[in-house]
Amino acid sequence: RIEINYLNKKNRSLEEEIKFLEVKTKTIELQIQAISLVVKDLQGQAKILEKEIGALESSINETKDTLADNITELYLLEKHSLVEVVFSEEGFSDFFDKIQYVRRIQSGVGEWLEQLSSQKAQLDEKKEALNERLSSQERLLALGELQREELDNNKRAKARLIAQNIRQTLSLEEKTSALE
Repeated sequence: RIEINYLNKKNRSLEEEIKFLEVKTKTIELQIQAISLVVKDLQGQAKILEKEIGALESSINETKDTLADNITELYLLEKHSLVEVVFSEEGFSDFFDKIQYVRRIQSGVGEWLEQLSSQKAQLDEKKEALNERLSSQERLLALGELQREELDNNKRAKARLIAQNIRQTLSLEEKTSALE
């Protein structure tokens, strides 16, 4: 009789452990789903950042090309002496237009350099943000993998407890029928 009570208590305890594992399993499954959603969001953000980086890189290349053209033109203009420039133009207004043009190119070079520097800084920021997103994604995927392993362990533990519970229930039924 005492043994039957002990087996009943042990069966109830095993059933409670099984329920606990079921709740823990559901919790882990929900956490894995949440991680998957966060990873998908991070992947989307990473794609957007990659497009922005591509656009910035194109803009930087265009700025470099424009800058190179302006510097080349400025170099070619400065190769000529002032006397050559004065006599190569048809009138003084053409001469002054040429001087204004040179000044615009000179100031443009400075502006292009500032723009290039600003774009480069933006590019570096975007790349850093992308790297952060990718490393967050890697950490979350690793966490998800650990939780999957824990989930598998819980399922195996649950299966063992159920098998143990079945054996003890059968043993309890045998002992109860033997007493009757």
